[in-house]
Amino acid sequence: DILFTDILLPGGVDGRKLASSALHRWPGLDVLYTSGFVADDGAGSGGEIMLRKPYTGADLAAKIRSVLDGSKGEV
Repeated sequence: DILFTDILLPGGVDGRKLASSALHRWPGLDVLYTSGFVADDGAGSGGEIMLRKPYTGADLAAKIRSVLDGSKGEV
C-alpha cells in the first residue's frame, strides 16, 4: 500500500529511482520519503510527500496514516 524510503540510499540507487521503479510495477502506490535534508514545509523539491528526520515513531505512524488516508499534509 505504501513505500517508505529515504531519498539518499547507498549503492548508487536513490529513493526517487526506487519509487519510480515501484510505481511502474504497482501504479497507484503511495510513496512517503524521508530525509534529513528537507525544506521546512515538509515537501521535497519535486513535490514529494516527506517526513523530515529526526522523527519519532508516533510521527511516522501519523504521517503514514495521513498518506494512506489521502490527506498527505503535514502531521
